[in-house]
Amino acid sequence: MLHHSYRITYDTHNPTTDGSLRKVRIEVNSKATAAFAYNSYRAPDHVPTIAPTTQNLLTPEQDFQVQIEIPAASKYMYNLFDLQFVLTYDERYLRVKTPFNANVLPQAFFGPAAEFTFAATVDSAYGQISFRFKRKAGFAPAEGRGPLAQINFHASVNLPDSASLRFTLTNLAARDRNNWPVSVQPENLTVQSTGLMVWPGDTNQNGVVELTDVTTLGLHWEVAGPKRPGAENQTAWMPHVAKKFLNVKATHADANGSGKIDERDLFPIGLNWRKSTTRGNVPKIFVPSQSAPQGNIGLALQPLTQTRQYRLAVVFQNTTHEALAGLSFRLKYRSAALRILAAEATPAWGSTPLVMRNDDRTAGTFAMSLMIPAESASIASTGALVHLLVLAERELQAGELELCEVAVLSPSGELRELQAVQEESHSSVPQEFALHPAYPNPFGAHAVATPTVGTTLRYDLPEAAQVEIAVFNLAGQRVQALQQGLLAPGKYSAQWQGGGEAGAALSSGVYVIKLAANGTSGRAYRATQKVTLVK
Repeated sequence: MLHHSYRITYDTHNPTTDGSLRKVRIEVNSKATAAFAYNSYRAPDHVPTIAPTTQNLLTPEQDFQVQIEIPAASKYMYNLFDLQFVLTYDERYLRVKTPFNANVLPQAFFGPAAEFTFAATVDSAYGQISFRFKRKAGFAPAEGRGPLAQINFHASVNLPDSASLRFTLTNLAARDRNNWPVSVQPENLTVQSTGLMVWPGDTNQNGVVELTDVTTLGLHWEVAGPKRPGAENQTAWMPHVAKKFLNVKATHADANGSGKIDERDLFPIGLNWRKSTTRGNVPKIFVPSQSAPQGNIGLALQPLTQTRQYRLAVVFQNTTHEALAGLSFRLKYRSAALRILAAEATPAWGSTPLVMRNDDRTAGTFAMSLMIPAESASIASTGALVHLLVLAERELQAGELELCEVAVLSPSGELRELQAVQEESHSSVPQEFALHPAYPNPFGAHAVATPTVGTTLRYDLPEAAQVEIAVFNLAGQRVQALQQGLLAPGKYSAQWQGGGEAGAALSSGVYVIKLAANGTSGRAYRATQKVTLVK
C-alpha cells in the first residue's frame, strides 16, 4: 500500500523513562483503503534511585539517624511532583524518637516548606513509616538529587553486638505533574551494630555481681582494649556502651572502663556488690562523693623469727574523716631477691573485703586490690591494711621495694591517687622520733587565746613503728584512745576533739596525752604532753 519509506514521530501518552519495550500500532488510511501494522520501541532507560543512608554507628542505648535521599550516585531526577513510599525498620531494636513530628522531618529536595505538603505516619508496632511528599499547585515539579527525609531513632539497650538491621523501601510510587508515573527504584540499607553493653562489676555476664566476678578478672589479667567512651562515672550501676576487645569476653571484665584489666577493676565489683541487671532494671543516677579519703601511705618492713622471712605492711594514715572502702596498689621488687609467699587483708578493714592479687615474677610486680562490698561497714582506718609475707635471699631493706600506683576509694566510688612515701628516698622522712607541742593549747569553745573545737598533736617516726596515742586525766585514767596501729616512717598528726570514749562529755581541766612508739628495729620511744581543755 505504501511504496515509499516514511519517518513517523509522535508524542507518547506514557512519558515514563523506565527502559521498557513498548508496542506501537500504526494505521494507514489512503484512497478509502485502510491497513495497520505493529512495531516496537524501547523507552529511555533513566531510573533514579531513592535510598536510606546513614553516617552513624549503630550502638546500644544511643541515637541513630537515617536519611532518605536521592544519592549523589543516582541518575538525575526529573519532573517529580508526588512521591510516596514506606520505610520498614527493625522495631525490636529501634524506636522512632518522640515527638514524631520533631524526629521524622522533610529535607531540602522538595524545596521550601511553603511549596509542598508532607505527611509521615509512624506505626511503631510493625516498624513502618509511611511518607508522602507532594508539590503544591502553581509550583514547578522538583528535580535533581538530595535529601528527602530524616528519621531519628534510638537503639535499644538490648541491641546485640554485630546484629544486622535492615532498612527497606516499599510501596514506592512517583508521579509527574500530569499524574503519569515517574520511574524510580529503591535501594535498601543494612547496618551492623557495633559495641557491647557492659554493667560495671558483672564481669562474667550472669546478671548478678558476686564472687565469681572477681575470678573473671584473673582470667583476663592485663588484657588491653579500647577505653570505654561515654559517661564520666564508669562505675555507676547502669549499662555502658563499650567497644569490643579482641577477646570479646574481656570487654566485660574491664569493669571500670579504663581499657585494661587490672587490680582497679575490683572497685566496681565492690561498689555494685549483689546488684542485678534485671531486678527493677532501672538505672540509678550516680551522685559522686565530694571527697575521697586522703593521707599518707607507705611500707613497714619487720623481720620475723623464721630465717629470711619478713612481714611487709602497707600502712595508711587517713588524714580525713572520709570512710575508706577500697585500696589498690602495685609493689615493684627484684624478683631474684625475694618471693611473696602470702598477702592478706588485716583486721583493720573491719569487714571482710574482696581481694584481688596478681604476682608477675617476670616483671617483678605484685598487684593487689581490696574492696569492701557495698552495704558493708566502711572504715576510716589508720594503720596496716595489708600484710605480705616475704621470703628474701638476703637481708632486705624497705628501700628496695617500691610502692606505686596507689589509689584509695570512698564508699560512693570517689577515687584518689596517692603518692607513696618511700622509706629511704623520701626527703620528708624524719631522722629521729619526736613529739611536737600540741596546738592550740589551751583549746576549747571558751579558750581565751584560741576558741577551737580540738587540738592537734604532731609527731615524727624515723622508722616503721607500732604506735599508740591516748589521753589520760590527772588521776591516770584513760579517757580517749586517739591512734593505734603500725605506721610507716613519716610525719603524722593526731587530733583530740576534747571528748571521751563513746562520746562521753569531759569537764574542763588539764589532761595528759601519751605517745608510745615501738620501732621495728627494736627502738622504743615514749613521750607525754599536757593540754588544757576549756569549755
